[in-house]
Amino acid sequence: MINYRIVFKHWVDTLPIDEKHFKEHVDMAYRVTSKYENWELKKIPISEIMTYIGTSLENDYFINMKVDSFIDKGLDDVPKIILIPLDHARRKPFLEHKYDDKNIKYEPADGIHRLFMFIKLGLKEVISYVPL
Repeated sequence: MINYRIVFKHWVDTLPIDEKHFKEHVDMAYRVTSKYENWELKKIPISEIMTYIGTSLENDYFINMKVDSFIDKGLDDVPKIILIPLDHARRKPFLEHKYDDKNIKYEPADGIHRLFMFIKLGLKEVISYVPL
């Protein structure tokens, strides 16, 4: 069991400090992680994650630039992604056809570019922080 403070610190440690919206991202990281007291590192099938494949995010220049930089570094240095449960009943979906798929259980709170990299590399599952 991992306390949310550890996951919050992990998220903040992955943020670029020179990012223009750093404070807002730190605030969001706290809101999301503190919502769940305890977390775990768990192997999650990519088929259970909202991937945003087929959206403008898939072809976003910044995301693809980060994907390429992680691929160049290798998987050993890639931080874990943070997933949160996807609430099918209450969430107004970003992609309604994807959210209707009840097999999708999680959405990335942090690490969408890393998720795209895992997909690009053909991985079928990823070790992620998920709330208990």
